[in-house]
Amino acid sequence: MFNIFLCEDNELERKKLSKYIHSYVKRRTEDMVFSLSTDNPKDILKQSQSNINKKNIYFLDVEIKNSNINGIHLASEIRKYDPNCYIIFITSHVELSYLTFIYKVEALDYIIKDNFDNIQRRLNECLDTVLSRENTLKSTNPNNFFTVETNNKSLSFQIDEILYFETSQSIHKVILHTNNKMVEFYGKLKEIVQINNNFYRCHQSYVVNIKNIKKVNTKDMIIIMNNNEECYVSRRLLKGLKNQISQLNCEII
Repeated sequence: MFNIFLCEDNELERKKLSKYIHSYVKRRTEDMVFSLSTDNPKDILKQSQSNINKKNIYFLDVEIKNSNINGIHLASEIRKYDPNCYIIFITSHVELSYLTFIYKVEALDYIIKDNFDNIQRRLNECLDTVLSRENTLKSTNPNNFFTVETNNKSLSFQIDEILYFETSQSIHKVILHTNNKMVEFYGKLKEIVQINNNFYRCHQSYVVNIKNIKKVNTKDMIIIMNNNEECYVSRRLLKGLKNQISQLNCEII
């Protein structure tokens, strides 16, 4: 699941671009979510810092009025926190495109604001390219993904974005949790835990991704995930969990 962020200082143009992005995302709700539209670069930086290890796409205006940084400087800062993201510039200043190389921001595209019909086409092409590259990555690195079949369609998730699995109230079904999505599918926890070394069976009703654990409360027997959702851990499986997370940056209290 990709998060899309837009930073554009012109309100009218921001509304048009938001409309185009919403239109595209509406057709690909299983792949993308439009998370933020803003004129404030600080909002974008905050999102880049809080969405580390997630899949992110940034549409940035180059000239941002009433700000002490422009879009290219902003992109350079984003790269410090989000080195694997996709960055697309949308601007009237074609003469500034060389700065993307100087600042080494590795932009996917540099869309010129000539006419908005062309902008929508180029924007759609960029998002198509992102999804195409993602599909190629899935085929070449299948062990980095977990795929489920639900509602007659196949959904793939990066292992790193999965928080935990829990048994559903529906018989023979499991619920997969990410930061912004829950998916119910037919499956068994005892089979899921065999798929990746980061998956740990902590309770009869839960399998957690140990890399997304924030804290373990040994008094209340609760695991707190990175998004502050809670899972139970049984006393029988607590010692094994501690061993699994001993080298990770999570708190045990």
